Amino acid sequence: MKIFKHIVFAIIIVILILLVLFPLYYLIVLSFTSNDQILKNIASLLPDGFHYENYKGLIDREFWYSFLLTFLSVLILIVLKLGSTLLAAFGLNKVSLSLRKILFIFFLITSFIPEISIYLYLFRTLNEARIINNDSLAFVLSLTMLFSFFMLMLFYSAINKEYENKKNVMRIDRINGFQAFFHIYLPKLKVPIYLLIIFTTIEGWNSFLWPQLILYGRVYNDSMPINTISTWFIKLGMIDMLDLINVRAAGAFISTLIPLSIYFVCSRIINKRMYKMVS
Repeated sequence: MKIFKHIVFAIIIVILILLVLFPLYYLIVLSFTSNDQILKNIASLLPDGFHYENYKGLIDREFWYSFLLTFLSVLILIVLKLGSTLLAAFGLNKVSLSLRKILFIFFLITSFIPEISIYLYLFRTLNEARIINNDSLAFVLSLTMLFSFFMLMLFYSAINKEYENKKNVMRIDRINGFQAFFHIYLPKLKVPIYLLIIFTTIEGWNSFLWPQLILYGRVYNDSMPINTISTWFIKLGMIDMLDLINVRAAGAFISTLIPLSIYFVCSRIINKRMYKMVS
């Protein structure tokens, strides 16, 4: 009976892995498919050869500009999100229990608001304030992802737990807020900070709706379209009256490969941090 349960469990795990990896696999297959097969609308789970020419010329000047804008916006987002989350978590730890519950409910409700409604209002406000311009794009692109209820709870839990354990020591030793942050809280916040950086990078890198809204119709001085990585590959493969989705798939795979490469390089550190958090 135990052997049967293990077999069923293994089959379920394999099926789940296949379901998760299949979109990436099909993206790779599509990126190596020939133009002839695409134009004939022939769908296949295997490419008709390895047509590397689909990738030829994709890493150009427009790609590097898109990469740079994405990198800068993610960097700004991490700094702003880390600062706001830390301040909010410490603030929640200082207020009364009743007010804390009210704030938790408020934050939870706001986390369910559809993103598009926030985007439209923020876009209108920024336009009216004339904040959106080519020089401020990296900052503007980071504004919609500053809050995360999950991250707030993670930071608050770590801070509150350490505060309850060390509050008497801090009172006796007369430790000020600056000393408490660096010597008491920060060692326990390393895992939450690390996770915030990882999840924020992935979220910022894959963001599409907000960049599409902000960057639509915008160009550099030489008339080259302004894009992030997530909007750059969408326009690939559109040649005259043709729509070569294999070329677009190649661009999508390149954009996906960058965060995946970072993960594989840092996977040992990530897994170690995750293990420490769970244990």
